Amino acid sequence: MIFFLLGQGASYGLSTQFIKSSHNKSEVGNLMVFNSAVSLFSLIMNYFFVRDKPEDLRVSLIPIKSVKEELVLLGKDFHFICLMVGSGLHMGIGNYFGIIVEILAKDSGLTAEDASIMGVVTILTGLVSVFNCSLLSSRFGKYKFFVVLCIGGTLVSYVLYYFAIQSGNFNAAVSVSFIYGLFLLPVYALPLEQACESTYPVREILSSGLINSFGQLFSLAPLVVSYHFKNRPLICLQISVFFQLIALISVCFSKEELKRKEAETKLKADLVPSYN
Repeated sequence: MIFFLLGQGASYGLSTQFIKSSHNKSEVGNLMVFNSAVSLFSLIMNYFFVRDKPEDLRVSLIPIKSVKEELVLLGKDFHFICLMVGSGLHMGIGNYFGIIVEILAKDSGLTAEDASIMGVVTILTGLVSVFNCSLLSSRFGKYKFFVVLCIGGTLVSYVLYYFAIQSGNFNAAVSVSFIYGLFLLPVYALPLEQACESTYPVREILSSGLINSFGQLFSLAPLVVSYHFKNRPLICLQISVFFQLIALISVCFSKEELKRKEAETKLKADLVPSYN
């Protein structure tokens, strides 16, 4: 997750270094070539240096269901669906919101470099926030609390963004970017942990994979909307606020159950002899 955020932050800075004008196709091509080279390097590094996940001792103690059976279980789990929809909407909006910020910044007299700095501030703040939220939620088992807090905080940030950027005040816009990073990025990780806990013993790759897939899928709809309203960023922002509100309501209906932690505790108690 840390490297994912570092990559996001680097993309904000590098995009303005490669592309000076949106009408220069060669600059866009250079950026695409650079992205392809980085992706190829990552693929090679993963292939040669990333090891398979070690066998989990719990696997031998739990009846293994087929992928189809587990997908059916997830499809019938109302609380998982709420979590998936809420966190997926949040991720989808976050994936394209930078476009809206850039349009608003341009209309308010801020430069592309200013928008880039705002993006970097968001990512750097998110690095600290993700680490602390993950640590606290794991320690106290309060995944849902932090998910609801972060999605609600992001909703407020969207509203603050409009007023800050419309004012044309760069310092105000950067301050909101700081707050935005605190709340936006932890939701890219925390719902995955909540899903793994609440849907146990369903395979983690299925529950977390569905959440990520839904987030990527939802990214397409706002992109289409923003394209049609590209000259009316306020409408795009209002749409973002509306869907973020739905995301907040949805995750509030999810249920937090620490089934995985309870199973691990029971397993340790069964395997480790007591000498008391």
